[in-house]
Amino acid sequence: MDDNDLIPTPSGHPRRWDATIGTGSAADLIREALEFEARGIDTCWASQLHHTPFAPLAAVAGATERIQLGSAIALAFTRSPMETALTTLDMDRLSDGRFKLGLGAGVKRLNEQWHSVSDFGRPAPHLKETVELVRLLIEQGAQGEPVRYRGRYHQVELAGWQPRYEPVRTSIPIYVAGVGEAMARVAGDVADGLLGHRVWSLPWLRDMIAPNVALGLARSGRERSDFDLALTVPVCVVGGAISVDQARRDAASGVAFYASMQGYRQIFERHGFAAQADAAREAYQSGGWGEAVIDAVDGDMLDEFCVTGSLDDCAAQLERYWAHADSIRLEPGGHQLPVEREQAYREALGTLIGER
Repeated sequence: MDDNDLIPTPSGHPRRWDATIGTGSAADLIREALEFEARGIDTCWASQLHHTPFAPLAAVAGATERIQLGSAIALAFTRSPMETALTTLDMDRLSDGRFKLGLGAGVKRLNEQWHSVSDFGRPAPHLKETVELVRLLIEQGAQGEPVRYRGRYHQVELAGWQPRYEPVRTSIPIYVAGVGEAMARVAGDVADGLLGHRVWSLPWLRDMIAPNVALGLARSGRERSDFDLALTVPVCVVGGAISVDQARRDAASGVAFYASMQGYRQIFERHGFAAQADAAREAYQSGGWGEAVIDAVDGDMLDEFCVTGSLDDCAAQLERYWAHADSIRLEPGGHQLPVEREQAYREALGTLIGER
């Protein structure tokens, strides 16, 4: 397949497949990143929860040549904007201009109880300020220019800083991650792209995300072609030792994980799955994570939020996402799966990408 065979996306670019790098030794990470690069993956993203996104990407930056490297996500409020800007500049230097900064608010409890964030506030305006300030620090501060920012959440007076190194780029892409309408508008207002969530269904993407991105872009005076919509789609492929029933059960566990959390109830309610979400949350509260939580997810709910089936079935279902996406990052659809089965899903996703 050459570039002429690829169908343009809404922003006029060929379809791009992304992937998420795991954890492990530097050798393991480099091996995985080189496999991504050989497969034609566009961007290798790294997440943050039990580790930072920057260390795995720094480990592979010098060993790769073409693949883009991005944080999906770095928690936006647990570091100062200056620290985030400096890390972004370092990552862009290490990767020779291949870094993308993805920022997300995370949930209030995690920010306050894990990271001692004292002013989580309203996450959408807080994240908007953070993106604006990080961009100023990269595009002006790193050039030795003063930066003055006065916002509700950030007040910075940067003067007299003389960077020792010239930035590789004077502008580095910044992405915003979110679930709902407010973050989609923020992305359209101030970001270069939006990182999709695993609970974005096609109706949610079409009816909630796309219109609000468009509103933000209109307010910032930009076109859809100026913006990158990077989706994340959970997939469980049937094949080999993985039966249809196993794949669907594993996929249901991924949906159940989000359904069991109060913070996601609204999105399930809007899809007509409030009762299932309540059942999943009640099962979790009474007995912790287990089969009863997964049992709350019925077939209709599963099919709304996750792609399952053979390689051809999954490819056909993914085709519908390309009406909106500039890139799609495929991830195994389950939660807390055995390592061997998760690896089998990852290998199947590599095959799925390689055959398209």
